[in-house]
Amino acid sequence: MAMSSDPAAAARERLNRMVADVNSDHERYVAVRAGIEKAEATESTDGGAITVTVGSGGELRDLKLTDRALQLGAARLGAQVVAATKRAQARIADRVQEIVDEHVPPDDLLGKEIVAKTRERFPDPEPEEAARPASPPADPGDFSTESYLR
Repeated sequence: MAMSSDPAAAARERLNRMVADVNSDHERYVAVRAGIEKAEATESTDGGAITVTVGSGGELRDLKLTDRALQLGAARLGAQVVAATKRAQARIADRVQEIVDEHVPPDDLLGKEIVAKTRERFPDPEPEEAARPASPPADPGDFSTESYLR
């Protein structure tokens, strides 16, 4: 469009471009929000004894345990569920990055902030935290973490 020498017409054109930009931004962020709301991440322990799926808010949406997982004992089972959940939550941050990259320009500050806040909320788990075995009970007669019925 050629710029008019009429100041009012030029102002209208600028305003129309600004409105179009705002509408475009709104549509992009509606798509980002919809994508994030549907996002899930799934992680399993080695061998697949435990599989967890989390939603974009980090909430547990699904937990699958095999018979092998049930033989781990309560403390070890709990620790592995937590570790798998933290790994899945860290993958949510990667998924949010993909969604933002798909819909907004790389230099978009709000997009960067969304990803940064998600990574802050769901950081990568510490390596030893993911693999830490359950510590044995201090009292050898303490069967609180396992069955004494063999």
